Amino acid sequence: NVEPVFKPQPSTNQPNDSKATPGNTSSDNKDGVAAGKKGSKVTVKNLKYKITSNKKKSRTVTVTGGKSKKLKSVTIPATVKIAGVKYKVTAVSAKAFQGYGKLKSVTIGKNVKKIGASAFAKDKKLTKITIKGTAIKSVGKKAFANVSKKAAVKVPKKSKKAYGKLFKKGALKAKVK
Repeated sequence: NVEPVFKPQPSTNQPNDSKATPGNTSSDNKDGVAAGKKGSKVTVKNLKYKITSNKKKSRTVTVTGGKSKKLKSVTIPATVKIAGVKYKVTAVSAKAFQGYGKLKSVTIGKNVKKIGASAFAKDKKLTKITIKGTAIKSVGKKAFANVSKKAAVKVPKKSKKAYGKLFKKGALKAKVK
């Protein structure tokens, strides 16, 4: 006589532990590294970020500046990975790149919705501004005050008119193309 070997099977009526619940302290990313907390400040490559939302479906960050005021070119990405977790870059904070004397070109990613007051003010060598997306809804006061008189702004065709008005509010005297 051979007795059958009993192997316990996982129960199908128990709650699923893989979903994040309030108060769950375990990380919800594959690396096992906890994502940053809301309000945390981090530096990735040449840019500094502040985490503005850490909810699983709406992780967002704001660019707060560059690693060095000597940057010649800045590309604000659509998304950034922090501790293995992907965040949307949705804003450029007030005075983020103000007074970066060597800054010549800026590219702003497609998820950016807001550019803060004086974000690029007094960047006298800034001549090339490229906007990748159509998400920008507000440009703060004097965001582009005192940039180069030769500055050219390239935007998506369908947003040309709307962005023209927004950038005038931001004290940009250059023509939006």
